[in-house]
Amino acid sequence: MFLRNIGFFADDFHIVAMDLLGHGYTDLPHDDSLFDWRTVAEHVLSLMDTLGIESAALVGEALGAQVAQWLAVQYPARVQRVVLCGACILPTEDADDVSLMESQAAFQELTARALEDPGSIELMRERMSWLHLKREQVNDEMLDLRVGFWTRPGFTAAHRKLLGSLRTARQNPRTSLSRAALQQLEVPALLVWTEQNPLFGLDSALRLAEYLPTAEVEVFSDSAMWPQFDEAEKFNELVQSWLSAQHRSDLGVMDPLIDLDDPVHLP
Repeated sequence: MFLRNIGFFADDFHIVAMDLLGHGYTDLPHDDSLFDWRTVAEHVLSLMDTLGIESAALVGEALGAQVAQWLAVQYPARVQRVVLCGACILPTEDADDVSLMESQAAFQELTARALEDPGSIELMRERMSWLHLKREQVNDEMLDLRVGFWTRPGFTAAHRKLLGSLRTARQNPRTSLSRAALQQLEVPALLVWTEQNPLFGLDSALRLAEYLPTAEVEVFSDSAMWPQFDEAEKFNELVQSWLSAQHRSDLGVMDPLIDLDDPVHLP
């Protein structure tokens, strides 16, 4: 997911790429009842502890953005700054746009079909096409990679549990993020969105920015869910400039999609 970005940043930052819990080739948890925001986020912190990383900047895409946002709010001492691409956690009292709710439901239904038949290249192609503005951007290598880890023993059951658990957590005021918590965030935040995001419309970013005192919003026009891939050059220059302006020395990138994939975290 960050294939077109890591090399660009590698000269200036120490990069660590990881798969989030329940994604990619990360081991699956023994107890899938542990799937919640805190568990997924603390998995990232555990990796940082293992590598001796006290704090890092995080760049997250889709579900990775939501996890990065959670970490910035709940563990601000560990997060130097955060870049959120294409998805976020809004307070439960913020009503979602009806058209986007329908779009999200359609994507969830497609994901459920793909999880029932994880070896289907065509179902995976259909699912991945949601994430790109142009269908031809979904190539064979991308499909083979995802089918590879979706067909791992136990992956589909764990992934299905993860998505359902986090969806429930987003809708529960006790487990989501409150307006008050967001308004107290001091970690610098860059929201990278697109005009044609099929799952989290631009209004989501603008509403989140109203709550975050440190937020800046940048909007891309020639991509859907993956601006870091489809508009890589523009993304790289923007994020590099923004990170440099913060006068820090570490970079973190985290990835999953709204419901899949190998997050990338780079400190």
